[in-house]
Amino acid sequence: MSLFQFRMHVIPTSFAQDADVSRVQLSQDEIEAFTAETRFVGNEADALIERFNSILPKGDGWSEDMLFWGDLEHDDIQAWMTSDGFHDIQIRLYVPGLALVLIDKLCALGRDYDWVFATAEGFIVQPHRESMLRAIRNSKAAAFLADPEGFLRSASEEYAAGRKPWWHFWGDGPKLKG
Repeated sequence: MSLFQFRMHVIPTSFAQDADVSRVQLSQDEIEAFTAETRFVGNEADALIERFNSILPKGDGWSEDMLFWGDLEHDDIQAWMTSDGFHDIQIRLYVPGLALVLIDKLCALGRDYDWVFATAEGFIVQPHRESMLRAIRNSKAAAFLADPEGFLRSASEEYAAGRKPWWHFWGDGPKLKG
Protein backbone atom coordinates (compact mmCIF):
# COMPACT_ATOMS: atom_id res chain seq x y z
CA MET A 1 0.00 0.00 0.00
CA SER A 2 1.25 3.43 -0.90
CA LEU A 3 1.26 6.22 1.64
CA PHE A 4 -0.66 8.18 -1.00
CA GLN A 5 -3.59 5.74 -0.88
CA PHE A 6 -6.72 5.91 1.26
CA ARG A 7 -7.79 2.37 2.19
CA MET A 8 -11.19 1.11 3.25
CA HIS A 9 -12.97 -2.20 3.71
CA VAL A 10 -16.51 -3.03 2.68
CA ILE A 11 -18.76 -3.84 5.65
CA PRO A 12 -22.41 -4.88 5.23
CA THR A 13 -24.61 -2.36 7.02
CA SER A 14 -26.36 -5.20 8.86
CA PHE A 15 -23.04 -6.32 10.43
CA ALA A 16 -22.21 -2.75 11.39
CA GLN A 17 -25.63 -2.32 13.02
CA ASP A 18 -25.21 -5.60 14.93
CA ALA A 19 -21.92 -4.23 16.28
CA ASP A 20 -23.60 -0.93 17.24
CA VAL A 21 -21.41 1.35 15.13
CA SER A 22 -23.11 4.37 16.58
CA ARG A 23 -19.77 4.76 18.34
CA VAL A 24 -18.35 5.53 14.85
CA GLN A 25 -15.16 3.44 15.03
CA LEU A 26 -14.46 -0.29 14.83
CA SER A 27 -11.42 -2.10 16.16
CA GLN A 28 -9.17 -3.96 13.72
CA ASP A 29 -10.46 -7.23 15.23
CA GLU A 30 -14.05 -6.25 14.43
CA ILE A 31 -13.15 -5.28 10.85
CA GLU A 32 -11.35 -8.59 10.37
CA ALA A 33 -14.32 -10.51 11.79
CA PHE A 34 -16.79 -8.74 9.49
CA THR A 35 -14.66 -9.18 6.38
CA ALA A 36 -13.93 -12.84 7.18
CA GLU A 37 -17.61 -13.67 7.80
CA THR A 38 -18.95 -11.94 4.69
CA ARG A 39 -18.89 -14.21 1.64
CA PHE A 40 -20.03 -13.36 -1.86
CA VAL A 41 -21.01 -16.47 -3.81
CA GLY A 42 -22.97 -17.54 -6.89
CA ASN A 43 -25.12 -14.93 -8.61
CA GLU A 44 -24.27 -12.24 -6.05
CA ALA A 45 -20.55 -12.77 -6.71
CA ASP A 46 -21.08 -12.67 -10.48
CA ALA A 47 -23.11 -9.45 -10.21
CA LEU A 48 -20.44 -7.82 -8.03
CA ILE A 49 -17.68 -8.82 -10.43
CA GLU A 50 -19.62 -7.23 -13.30
CA ARG A 51 -20.10 -4.09 -11.23
CA PHE A 52 -16.39 -3.92 -10.33
CA ASN A 53 -15.60 -4.36 -14.06
CA SER A 54 -17.71 -1.27 -14.77
CA ILE A 55 -15.85 0.79 -12.13
CA LEU A 56 -12.19 -0.11 -12.78
CA PRO A 57 -10.46 -2.27 -15.40
CA LYS A 58 -9.62 -5.84 -14.40
CA GLY A 59 -5.99 -6.14 -13.36
CA ASP A 60 -3.47 -8.62 -12.03
CA GLY A 61 -3.15 -8.73 -8.26
CA TRP A 62 -0.01 -9.70 -6.44
CA SER A 63 -1.50 -12.91 -5.04
CA GLU A 64 -3.03 -15.98 -6.67
CA ASP A 65 -5.88 -15.74 -4.15
CA MET A 66 -6.87 -12.20 -5.15
CA LEU A 67 -9.43 -10.75 -7.53
CA PHE A 68 -8.15 -7.36 -8.58
CA TRP A 69 -9.33 -4.29 -10.48
CA GLY A 70 -7.38 -1.10 -11.15
CA ASP A 71 -3.74 -0.30 -10.57
CA LEU A 72 -1.67 -1.13 -7.46
CA GLU A 73 -0.06 2.32 -7.47
CA HIS A 74 -3.29 4.28 -7.84
CA ASP A 75 -6.94 3.26 -7.42
CA ASP A 76 -7.85 -0.39 -6.91
CA ILE A 77 -10.42 -2.86 -5.65
CA GLN A 78 -9.24 -6.16 -4.14
CA ALA A 79 -11.24 -9.19 -3.07
CA TRP A 80 -9.83 -12.40 -1.59
CA MET A 81 -10.82 -15.78 -3.06
CA THR A 82 -11.67 -18.86 -1.02
CA SER A 83 -13.19 -22.19 -1.98
CA ASP A 84 -16.65 -20.82 -1.15
CA GLY A 85 -16.55 -17.47 -2.96
CA PHE A 86 -14.76 -14.25 -2.21
CA HIS A 87 -14.55 -11.96 0.81
CA ASP A 88 -12.66 -9.04 2.33
CA ILE A 89 -13.31 -6.43 -0.32
CA GLN A 90 -10.79 -3.64 0.03
CA ILE A 91 -10.78 -0.36 -1.87
CA ARG A 92 -7.76 1.90 -2.17
CA LEU A 93 -7.96 5.40 -3.60
CA TYR A 94 -5.00 7.44 -4.84
CA VAL A 95 -5.43 10.69 -2.91
CA PRO A 96 -3.24 13.01 -5.08
CA GLY A 97 -5.36 12.14 -8.14
CA LEU A 98 -8.73 11.71 -6.48
CA ALA A 99 -11.52 11.24 -9.03
CA LEU A 100 -14.99 12.32 -7.94
CA VAL A 101 -16.53 10.10 -10.62
CA LEU A 102 -14.88 7.07 -8.99
CA ILE A 103 -16.02 8.14 -5.52
CA ASP A 104 -19.57 8.54 -6.83
CA LYS A 105 -19.49 5.06 -8.41
CA LEU A 106 -18.19 3.49 -5.19
CA CYS A 107 -20.81 5.28 -3.11
CA ALA A 108 -23.57 4.14 -5.48
CA LEU A 109 -22.23 0.58 -5.20
CA GLY A 110 -22.28 0.85 -1.40
CA ARG A 111 -25.86 2.12 -1.38
CA ASP A 112 -27.01 -0.52 -3.88
CA TYR A 113 -25.53 -3.35 -1.79
CA ASP A 114 -26.34 -1.79 1.59
CA TRP A 115 -22.71 -1.38 2.65
CA VAL A 116 -20.76 1.05 4.76
CA PHE A 117 -17.00 1.43 4.51
CA ALA A 118 -14.47 1.07 7.31
CA THR A 119 -11.26 3.05 6.96
CA ALA A 120 -7.85 1.59 7.83
CA GLU A 121 -8.22 3.32 11.20
CA GLY A 122 -11.64 1.72 11.76
CA PHE A 123 -13.84 4.77 11.17
CA ILE A 124 -17.21 4.09 9.56
CA VAL A 125 -17.94 5.99 6.34
CA GLN A 126 -21.45 6.16 4.92
CA PRO A 127 -21.68 5.62 1.12
CA HIS A 128 -22.13 9.29 0.26
CA ARG A 129 -19.67 11.59 -1.50
CA GLU A 130 -19.47 14.14 1.34
CA SER A 131 -18.84 11.44 3.97
CA MET A 132 -16.13 9.83 1.89
CA LEU A 133 -14.41 13.14 1.11
CA ARG A 134 -14.43 14.04 4.82
CA ALA A 135 -12.86 10.68 5.67
CA ILE A 136 -10.20 11.14 2.98
CA ARG A 137 -9.37 14.65 4.24
CA ASN A 138 -8.85 13.16 7.74
CA SER A 139 -6.88 10.13 6.53
CA LYS A 140 -3.25 9.13 7.00
CA ALA A 141 -2.77 9.57 3.23
CA ALA A 142 -3.89 13.21 3.44
CA ALA A 143 -1.70 13.75 6.52
CA PHE A 144 1.29 12.32 4.65
CA LEU A 145 0.64 14.56 1.64
CA ALA A 146 0.30 17.65 3.86
CA ASP A 147 3.52 17.00 5.85
CA PRO A 148 5.55 13.95 4.75
CA GLU A 149 8.43 14.53 7.19
CA GLY A 150 6.16 15.16 10.17
CA PHE A 151 4.03 12.15 9.29
CA LEU A 152 7.02 9.81 9.06
CA ARG A 153 8.51 11.21 12.26
CA SER A 154 5.21 10.56 14.08
CA ALA A 155 4.94 7.02 12.64
CA SER A 156 8.51 6.29 13.73
CA GLU A 157 7.78 7.55 17.25
CA GLU A 158 4.65 5.35 17.48
CA TYR A 159 6.68 2.33 16.42
CA ALA A 160 9.53 3.14 18.83
CA ALA A 161 6.99 3.49 21.67
CA GLY A 162 5.84 -0.07 20.99
CA ARG A 163 2.42 0.86 19.65
CA LYS A 164 1.06 -1.33 16.89
CA PRO A 165 2.01 0.47 13.67
CA TRP A 166 -0.79 1.32 11.26
CA TRP A 167 0.95 -0.54 8.42
CA HIS A 168 1.11 -3.93 10.15
CA PHE A 169 -0.02 -7.15 8.50
CA TRP A 170 -2.17 -9.80 10.14
CA GLY A 171 -1.53 -13.55 10.21
CA ASP A 172 0.79 -15.28 7.80
CA GLY A 173 -0.34 -13.14 4.88
CA PRO A 174 -1.41 -14.25 1.42
CA LYS A 175 0.42 -16.59 -0.92
CA LEU A 176 2.45 -14.60 -3.44
CA LYS A 177 2.37 -15.45 -7.13
CA GLY A 178 5.39 -17.11 -8.66
